[in-house]
Amino acid sequence: MTIRQIIYPFATAILTGLAVSSCINDVPEKEDNGQPKFVSLTLSAAPLAPLTRATAIFPEHQATSNELIQNWFVAIVDDSGTVVALDQGTQSGVWNDVVNVELELYKTYTAFGFANFNKTNSTADSCEAFASSLGLSKIGDKINIEDINNALYSANGDKDFLSSEESIPMTGYLKFTPKGTVNETFAIEVVRLYSRVEFAFVKQTTDNISITEIGLQPINAGSVFLMPKYEEKPIPDNKYPDVTPTLPDGVYYKPITVGIQNSDVPLDKETTDISERHRFYIKESIAEGNHPTDHFHIGITLKRGDQTEEIATYALADDDLKFFYRNDYVLFPIVISDYRPMLNVYDYPPIGGYPVQVENKGTEFYATFSSSGAFDIDARLIDSTGKELTVDDTPGADKTYYVQCDYDKEIYKGLNLTYDSTTRRWNGYFEMGAENKVNEPIVITFTFNIDNLKYTRTLYLRSK
Repeated sequence: MTIRQIIYPFATAILTGLAVSSCINDVPEKEDNGQPKFVSLTLSAAPLAPLTRATAIFPEHQATSNELIQNWFVAIVDDSGTVVALDQGTQSGVWNDVVNVELELYKTYTAFGFANFNKTNSTADSCEAFASSLGLSKIGDKINIEDINNALYSANGDKDFLSSEESIPMTGYLKFTPKGTVNETFAIEVVRLYSRVEFAFVKQTTDNISITEIGLQPINAGSVFLMPKYEEKPIPDNKYPDVTPTLPDGVYYKPITVGIQNSDVPLDKETTDISERHRFYIKESIAEGNHPTDHFHIGITLKRGDQTEEIATYALADDDLKFFYRNDYVLFPIVISDYRPMLNVYDYPPIGGYPVQVENKGTEFYATFSSSGAFDIDARLIDSTGKELTVDDTPGADKTYYVQCDYDKEIYKGLNLTYDSTTRRWNGYFEMGAENKVNEPIVITFTFNIDNLKYTRTLYLRSK
């Protein structure tokens, strides 16, 4: 299995704007009587820009109905914080709708837009009810605009993620001043509160493969800010945005598990999108500081024939994948092959001592030592039958593979891992109780490279 990540700003699948445009052809430059004027506004979800990172094998999937406008509510307040106009509508997954309001010209307003709020994704049963909880329920209501800009959102029942069928809530705001000129337009971008995470599975084996679970961590299980911070959004074609999402205080992280049904993976012909796709939606999340590795990890549970396999990876080992933003489209192509990395650890205990005990949990290996001393690590690739691959170091050979070993040499200075090309093992020294300052296991990462695939396994060394 290889993990490659492609981060798409969610432009083709997001609501790129509540575009507000005058439909009045002959509006004077200024109204002398100061009376409100009826204005028809366009609610638009046209894409900002096309995405270009899709490939022939893993093309971008277009927005689905639950990612478009299904219902909406718009509240417009003046500079004093008084609600002066309201409108709402119901659709079935559209890019555009119309907002009808009456506004005085030459006054400054802030428009707040809400879409797709319901009982499954919020504490309210409609967009109107959600807006009402913020004080935007009827004309004449008085609110503090900054309170809404700083409001928090948490899914109904603290749901950690939304399924592929659930409507994705969206919010947006715009400060504007209508002047009544011909073809006057304003645009308020409504941004999804979630990122779409999509897995594309293909197989390079004739075994029957089906996916039963997807795991991902660390994922924000707390709150996010309700309104978007437009300046932090990734722009199209920016694969690795460098602005960290701003999250409120008190955010907490946890692993999530997404159950999958009826997911037979087709054989990869490398000519078209024959992958088995699965998607779900998560809130903004940051890996750094929220996982011991400062990376996101994925875990896959699959069935190979009648046998269940748990595959986890140190994944997304690309250091540039640091964040999930609201409105992101993050695609993970996963290739399943016949290759399986295995790690064995051998030590040389004193007479009467116990040999190191190695436990395999998916692709995490735990080696428990009962005494200090020298040890060897044997890292090999085997096929689905358990047969070890024959390594041919000749360039271009069919089964050439190599293994990379990585650990923090500053923290684990006494480990002294070296590679012996004769035995093809890593030799080191383990000192009891000296894992690190907080007495946590020593973490060693092995990356197996073969046929343009990468497999990553994590080995934890610990004391009994």
